[in-house]
Amino acid sequence: MVPAAAGAQVTTGTTSSYPDRVTRLVLASPGLNGHVPAPPLTWTQPVFQAAGAGDAEGAARLWAETPIMATHGGAATAATVKSLVMSNVRLDLSHQSCPSAHAAGDQTAR
Repeated sequence: MVPAAAGAQVTTGTTSSYPDRVTRLVLASPGLNGHVPAPPLTWTQPVFQAAGAGDAEGAARLWAETPIMATHGGAATAATVKSLVMSNVRLDLSHQSCPSAHAAGDQTAR
């Protein structure tokens, strides 16, 4: 199993309940129930404020600059990561404002 984010939370519960059914487990960015970071992650506040204000691109840009997205590969790697984050948010925004390709294809076939 290779779950990510909230899927990792579900998988850790499943793995705990049925350890005989899992031979390998890789958790990618798992959320941790009940975990309270110390000290508080104040660097996330601008990201959440931008997202709350409806500025998805601003939130993505800020997220790409947070310590959690830091790279050790130099400026070129950091630029690539930021580009990927911004591409993902644009892709997400385009899916929210446009019908899916499948639905559009169904409409044209009629």
